[in-house]
Amino acid sequence: MTRVEYDKIVKGPGKFEGENSYIPYFWGVVNQGEAEVEYLDDNGFEDCCYWVTVSEDDRELFPELKAGERIPIYEDDNGFVVELDTSKL
Repeated sequence: MTRVEYDKIVKGPGKFEGENSYIPYFWGVVNQGEAEVEYLDDNGFEDCCYWVTVSEDDRELFPELKAGERIPIYEDDNGFVVELDTSKL
């Protein structure tokens, strides 16, 4: 997909609505099993944050990101995928 297509995804209604354009892109990375998982609860089964590390290839689509930067992604109970505010952890 192109950057323009990712921009359209986050502007329309749906699970990525209102997020940065790179969130649906990195959600694809998560779904491919290429993210580090951090559990946010005590039992280790619910509420997890997925950490994706930005590569140079990712920067071709999203130049505002830095290579090596880690993006925290969370899917809430309603199915919305958001960039997690790590200051609240």
